[in-house]
Amino acid sequence: MTQAKGSAVVALADFIKGKQGDTNYKKWIEALSPEAKAVFTSSILPSTWFDLKSILAKPTELMCKMFYQGTVLGAFDCGKYSADIGLRGVYKVFVKLGSPNFIIGKASSIIPNYYKPSTMETVSNEKNLAIVRITSFQDLDIYIENRIAGWMQRALEISGCKNINVKIPVSLTNGGGKTEYHVTWT
Repeated sequence: MTQAKGSAVVALADFIKGKQGDTNYKKWIEALSPEAKAVFTSSILPSTWFDLKSILAKPTELMCKMFYQGTVLGAFDCGKYSADIGLRGVYKVFVKLGSPNFIIGKASSIIPNYYKPSTMETVSNEKNLAIVRITSFQDLDIYIENRIAGWMQRALEISGCKNINVKIPVSLTNGGGKTEYHVTWT
């Protein structure tokens, strides 16, 4: 069973509240499974681990269906929001001062701290281009894939990059043996 760190779960709740308002947040809560509703209506500790599928992936999918016409854009935007939250304070200075290639290199070690077990590696890390690969991640779905892509984009934006493009040409969720993120920037 793959697990997601509580900080990722908290970020989803805060993202929906901030973007959709209290009324829509309450509608989303009411539409959740009983298991997810119990988690999202309690105090969520950022250090606690939760079942990825029932507590993060399915609630993210529901958010996308309710507020993003079923597209993965909501998951991508939630990933950007998660980077804003996770990379503030001391980490924000670290990201701003680090090169884009340094940040991409660190992404492969940061993401497994939020999703376990998972394996991510930096395959290529060149000027204005990087390829990052997930080789193992049980229960990965298209929403979590896109959340990670959004996180990568926002981390690079914080570091000062422009014209960032994150593509997923190969995907575990589409039957590929891996997920690859091809990231370009100027």
